[in-house]
Amino acid sequence: MGKSRGNAWIENFVSGSVPGSDALGMIVHPIHCMTKLEFRHATSHGLKWTNLIVESLTEQALKMGVQVGWKIYKVDNCVCKNDDDVWARLQEAKWEWRSCHVWFITDIRAIRKEQVQLRAVEAKEQEHRLANLPFAGAHDHKHVEQLKEQFLLQGLIERVEDRAITLPQFQTMLDWTKGKCHRWRDFTSMKKLHIDSITMSQLYLWLIRPATKDKDCSMLELITAQKQTPKWFVTHWWGDKLLDLVKTIKTHLEARAITQESTNYWIAACATRPHSGGDGIDLDPKATPFYKAMAAANFHILYCLDRKTEMTGPATPFKRAWCHYETTMCLDNSATVLDLIVPLEARRHLVTMRMTKDEDVQESLNAGAGLKLKADREKIFNLEIVEQALAIQIQNGKSTESMDKQRILNAIALRDLSSGYLPKNDLYTKANIRICALFALVFWRRTMSGASSDSDMLRLQTQVADALRADVWREDLILSMAFMVGGDEKITLLMRSFPPNLKTLRLDLRGMDLTNESIVTLASNVPREIEVLEIDFRMNEQITNAGVEHFANKLPAKIGKFKLELAGTLVSKEMQDQSDSLDRLHRFTQAENEKGNTCITVSLCPSNTRRMVVETTRTKVFPPQT
Repeated sequence: MGKSRGNAWIENFVSGSVPGSDALGMIVHPIHCMTKLEFRHATSHGLKWTNLIVESLTEQALKMGVQVGWKIYKVDNCVCKNDDDVWARLQEAKWEWRSCHVWFITDIRAIRKEQVQLRAVEAKEQEHRLANLPFAGAHDHKHVEQLKEQFLLQGLIERVEDRAITLPQFQTMLDWTKGKCHRWRDFTSMKKLHIDSITMSQLYLWLIRPATKDKDCSMLELITAQKQTPKWFVTHWWGDKLLDLVKTIKTHLEARAITQESTNYWIAACATRPHSGGDGIDLDPKATPFYKAMAAANFHILYCLDRKTEMTGPATPFKRAWCHYETTMCLDNSATVLDLIVPLEARRHLVTMRMTKDEDVQESLNAGAGLKLKADREKIFNLEIVEQALAIQIQNGKSTESMDKQRILNAIALRDLSSGYLPKNDLYTKANIRICALFALVFWRRTMSGASSDSDMLRLQTQVADALRADVWREDLILSMAFMVGGDEKITLLMRSFPPNLKTLRLDLRGMDLTNESIVTLASNVPREIEVLEIDFRMNEQITNAGVEHFANKLPAKIGKFKLELAGTLVSKEMQDQSDSLDRLHRFTQAENEKGNTCITVSLCPSNTRRMVVETTRTKVFPPQT
């Protein structure tokens, strides 16, 4: 590179484009400092040179007065950029048995000054090259010095659950990494790392572990001394791109309408202390840092799913042992809120267990509007991911370290952590069923709002319903089918979803065009052990007093807390006033029946679908007054 620069200024000078020096600061020689000599083919040219500088002379060159130190510029009007160019031109003339003309630069003092400048440039380039050579490893002295200079201990934060991080704080780590990771290498492929592709696993090995070693602290304690209680617990795969994790969190902040600076996310790699405290796996889940952080976040969990690539995805966390282990810790908490995000470019691929803040506002202003926004947001979410979530098998989960999987499965099976794990275990089966049921709840409206006339959609809806029903350990259930089309068909799927041992059931069935017959069938399928039942039947205009009476008569006797919402139905105001107690509702219907004989009219009416519609009405026939 330096050799070609050495002649660049001469070309510019000869062409008249540079008036004294070139852009590189090289010395420019006047034209009178050049000499043109003719070398004949009969004898040897007698030149020896290095880097275009003449080193020794014999024969023709010596006789013609060439001097050591001159610089070869051109041979036969061809500018020579390196030693090979000179040799090739002279050899070409010799083979063609002809003379050749050589231009020499003769200002030796200027040439020497130029050589000094070129050596300085080359030294600087060498220094730059060495500064960009890969480190031997994360232990490299220069690398460790850079970490110590940048990341200083800010203060110790005692409780691991108080070490959540904000997005701006996490971004400072990435900004520093961006300028340094060109000297890092992937230890498997030995390829140079780049900020666009670096993963949490690589960041952990190159930054977090070495930076926290001397102080035996967490990464967050090198960023702030302030306790930061998490608002969200992050579950993710460490092999996913860090930039995708950032994109996921940004999407979540935007969707949930929360600010970056005030929202703390608990990320295990940044919150735990790598050099103390073990791996966090314990037979008692509540003793783990993961459970403590989840509890501190009120079991609000952000599940980060990776996108589909040539080698991985989509939804790799569904196949990772650590992600399974973290998910098992929220199964017994009815307050769990789970958001799933895939960080795709075009639109937000986000599914939430509940409505977002904006959707809640719209729902309060106009019934059904918020649920429609939620449905529109979730309808682009890939159903392939839903099927993967419903097929999780923790015993098939993968981990980078084989011992991690062994210890995780033993922890779930309540066995000695150091033992070899069993390929099958009843507690694996229980965990699989409960995890799948949890994801069935997350994807409930995403799948159930689809048209059941589509065979593929019906198959998936059935899988979701069956996954929920299989969770025989579940005692609380909240489901919404509000404003879904095809009320009677959807009610069939709903009834199929009830786990047998439910104690509390809350249903939102607004605006589904339900009939008296469908709600009576629903009552017959309510689990017999139910103690709390709350159902919102509002805006179902076909429901009447008779339907509610039959519905109440079909319910289990154990129900204690009871409430029906009946505004917007044909149910009388008097009956609606008694609908917050099953006992009061029974007494009301009994009193009404005693006032006169009940006449039940059954009508068979044709419909546009060529199916007969059964309509049942109940009226009172009072005895004639005398």
